[in-house]
Amino acid sequence: MVRPGVAKPASFTLQPWRKSKGVTNVHEMAKEEAEQLQEKLKGAVFATSIAKYVVKKGRWTVPPERVLVNSGLLPPKPEGGAEQEGAASNGAATEPSAPEQPVNGSYVLPAVTPGNDGEWTWEKVEAERQRGLKLAELFAGLDGLHDEFNGGVDGVLGEYSDMITPFW
Repeated sequence: MVRPGVAKPASFTLQPWRKSKGVTNVHEMAKEEAEQLQEKLKGAVFATSIAKYVVKKGRWTVPPERVLVNSGLLPPKPEGGAEQEGAASNGAATEPSAPEQPVNGSYVLPAVTPGNDGEWTWEKVEAERQRGLKLAELFAGLDGLHDEFNGGVDGVLGEYSDMITPFW
């Protein structure tokens, strides 16, 4: 959530039909002006959110690549290109015995933006996937917080009611 009117996005990834208005390009500004804008933008963020999406077919988890390919959201894969690291490294598992592979560390890349024609290449998609993997690993680390709950032995911050009656 961002304060209204502060940011003018260059594109809307999940709403590609929307057009941007008056985009400010930080790369074309003077260094001091760009730093001031970055501070202004940092102060405009009220909250951030991350969501996990898992696509299932019965009891099987469908790999994200397959979902995106079947949805027509990925460009064609180059012939003879390097294979992906596998389902275990990106959070999906197609079979219970999928081998786990380590992250190769190539995720330290700048954010990519679509080319002038708006189309992404397989290389741009892969670079963005690797960059996002760094954040996904941190997000997966938050799962350990579930083990920190001790039933309130040391107290709690408060008790908040929900407007929706629980189903349990």
